[in-house]
Amino acid sequence: MTRYAKSIIAVLTGLATWGATAFADDSITSVELFGLCGVAVLGLSVFAVPNEPPAGTPRDPDISERVPEG
Repeated sequence: MTRYAKSIIAVLTGLATWGATAFADDSITSVELFGLCGVAVLGLSVFAVPNEPPAGTPRDPDISERVPEG
């Protein structure tokens, strides 16, 4: 689960922000749907970028960091 925690939190936060704005007036407009696409892109982009430890520190297997290159 920790492997996907960063992506799950990003998607849930984006959905909460989008939902609070989109449903404030009890209707969804095309601009708000475009914002939902932004939430999807946010979640996918956070998922695509792997976790790397800071330079000079060893990998922590408890948070699913990948082994630094070099």
